[in-house]
Amino acid sequence: MQRVVYGREEELRSGNMWVFFFMNGDNIKGDTEGEGLHTRALLLQNQTTRPTHRRQSTTMPSSALLCCLVFLAGVGASPGHSRLSENNCSDFPANLPNMLRELRTAFSRVKTFFQMNDQLDSMLLNGSLLEDFKGYLGCQALSEMIQFYLEEVMPQAESQGPDIKEHVNSLGEKLKTLRLRLRRCHRFLPCENKSKAVEQVKSAFSKLEKKGVYKAMSEFDIFINYIEVYMTMKMKK
Repeated sequence: MQRVVYGREEELRSGNMWVFFFMNGDNIKGDTEGEGLHTRALLLQNQTTRPTHRRQSTTMPSSALLCCLVFLAGVGASPGHSRLSENNCSDFPANLPNMLRELRTAFSRVKTFFQMNDQLDSMLLNGSLLEDFKGYLGCQALSEMIQFYLEEVMPQAESQGPDIKEHVNSLGEKLKTLRLRLRRCHRFLPCENKSKAVEQVKSAFSKLEKKGVYKAMSEFDIFINYIEVYMTMKMKK
């Protein structure tokens, strides 16, 4: 019987078939010098006669299946995957104008409704909030304001009717997408401290009770402008 030496392989037996997987692509060498095959897999048919009435097993042993899965996982994982998120971050500044434009477009579908229902002359998003966005608390101010709109304002805004709910929900999804991108690119949202200006906004919002949702939503375009100011400053650093 000819002896065959295998370079790092796994042998899978299935019925009358032998399958050899060569993990490193090495040659298969026989006893004869110079004999070898450059291949990834070799199928050898067993010529042994088996009774025709016996059902051949096609079930792969669990250990062999595990080896296959490990192999495929190793092939699928590559340095390019880790570079993907880095490339996404490097492209983020270029994509930001489009993301802000989508926010403004989504808000324009409900802007008239909320501004018509906002009967208050006072400003909710005032100059002190903008100063926090422009200062060292900008990161936290942005993070907290996104959370404020998603968790406190928009759930109330969605109760204004089915059409409004649909558009507000779409606006919220775009805001969530922006937050996700900011969190993935840590240099744009690396923050810990609390913003006093945001706390003031939340406090004023609560005092307005039912009128608060109209006020906060009517000024959402101001919030988008503040986001733009913050991101523009970050990209210049």
